[in-house]
Amino acid sequence: MPHEMPQEIAALVQRLFEAGCDMWAVKGGYVMNEPSDEPASSVVEAILADFGPRDHLREKISDYLRLIGRDFDLLPP
Repeated sequence: MPHEMPQEIAALVQRLFEAGCDMWAVKGGYVMNEPSDEPASSVVEAILADFGPRDHLREKISDYLRLIGRDFDLLPP
């Protein structure tokens, strides 16, 4: 079953934040800085593997990040 429901996207983003990721909406997509230290790196890898492919959700994830105020395009210079 594809993960396309808004609550699933919100849950994914929240889990990634809790695992130490920094995510921002940028234009029609998003950027994600993943932690490089262990065990956080392995936790993020497991979260992403559990969720599955998300390329087709790039815009929806970006929209959600904007909704919660994580819009890189609106940051002051």
